Formats: sequence, C-alpha cells, structure tokens
Amino acid sequence: MRANAVRIVGGIQLFLYLLAGFLFLLLFYQLLLAIDESLQESKYAIGVLRAMGMKRGQVTSLSVTEASANIIAATTIGFILGRLLSAVAMSVLTNLLEMPLDTSLNLSELLVVISISIFTVYLGTKISVTIMNKKKITAILKGD
Repeated sequence: MRANAVRIVGGIQLFLYLLAGFLFLLLFYQLLLAIDESLQESKYAIGVLRAMGMKRGQVTSLSVTEASANIIAATTIGFILGRLLSAVAMSVLTNLLEMPLDTSLNLSELLVVISISIFTVYLGTKISVTIMNKKKITAILKGD
C-alpha cells in the first residue's frame, strides 16, 4: 500500500517537473520576443546614439545594463508581493485548518530565479542589439 502511494506521488512529481520545464521554455521564448520588440521600439534612439559617436560595444553594454536593472527590479517587486500575498493566503488557510503556519524562506530558489532572469535578459538583449549593430546607422535612423 505504501509503495503504491510512493509510486503515485513520484509520478505526479515527475509530471509537475516536466510541466514546469515546458512552461519555463515557453516563458523563456516569450521573454526573448518581448526584449526584441522593446529594442525594436527604441531602434531610433540607438541609431541616434551611434550617430553621435557611441561605439557598438557601448550600445550593447547600455542596453544590457538597462534591461538587467529592469528585470532585477521587476523580479524583486514580484517576489516581495508574491511572498506577502502567499503568506496572507496561507495564514487564512492554516487558521481554517487549525495548523501551524510555516513562513520559511528559501533564498536559494530566489537566487536561481533572479539568475535565470538576468541570463535570459542578457541573452535576449545581446542577440537583438547584435542584429541591430550589423545595420548601418543611416538604415537604423530611417527605420529600416
């Protein structure tokens, strides 16, 4: 009986891990597309900066720094709000079920999420800016 329950729980965990991996890949792709679209919208500003004498590496560095700062701020705010809301929800649930409330924080998971976010933003920004840097300044300013 116990072995059967352990096997069923193991199967459910495997399914959830596969689902999480699939969703992660979809979100990774979506984030890359969003970064590319964001840089396409600021294409004119990048062209002006290059026309003013900024080197391609400096434009890439500027874009990566800006995108990384945005993703760190968004991840931090999202984590704090999610943590607060989940604590409130768990408090209500544990009061209803008359169970003790455990609010331990797993910092390693937070660091993994922030690391993956920064890597994704870096990769997406680097790819988009590299493609844009291959174009001539005049083509960027014309909107081509």
